[in-house]
Amino acid sequence: MVSPAEKLTFSIKFFLRRGKNQENLNSTIYIRLTVNGTREEWSTQRKCQRREWDVKANRMLGIGAGARTVNAWLDSLFARAHECRQQLYLIGKSFTAQHVRKLMQGEEIEPPKMLSMAWDYQLNYIIGLIGKDYSKATLQKYQSGYKSLKAFLKLKLQTNDIRLDQLDHQFVKDYEYYLKTDYGVKNNTAIQLIKKL
Repeated sequence: MVSPAEKLTFSIKFFLRRGKNQENLNSTIYIRLTVNGTREEWSTQRKCQRREWDVKANRMLGIGAGARTVNAWLDSLFARAHECRQQLYLIGKSFTAQHVRKLMQGEEIEPPKMLSMAWDYQLNYIIGLIGKDYSKATLQKYQSGYKSLKAFLKLKLQTNDIRLDQLDHQFVKDYEYYLKTDYGVKNNTAIQLIKKL
């Protein structure tokens, strides 16, 4: 894992890997990404004949259309890897080659934080502090708020949960409208339920 305070070693290499049934046919071009000793390899989804590959340059030889297309693809992967490394570095968290690969391939690095997880955490927090900081009535209000939110998600969004990064002003306005019209609460109650978000 690399943290921003540590020295970062980062390298990208393209190489050919011949498949078991690819005797003299095209070999698949792979990318090898190394971050402080952690290594990830995966296919670039491009092929090249061994005699057309420049090992030192990590690119295809020649100036033909095929070579230019493959080399442009490899250049874009190279640039994307550096861009992802920079994004991860600026976040300030530790990262490995696997994190860079996942980001390059559009995968989630961490599972998304869900609204139900936040509610479960808050409810467990309140339960743990009943009699000290919270009363049973407060817990019941939070449980009622969670129930109304789950009903809203199911009825209006046809889902059981939503990512926290998808909560926006429009979501809050839609939830408020739902509380006042479909759920049948007055303005003050709706505001109190929204505050619990």
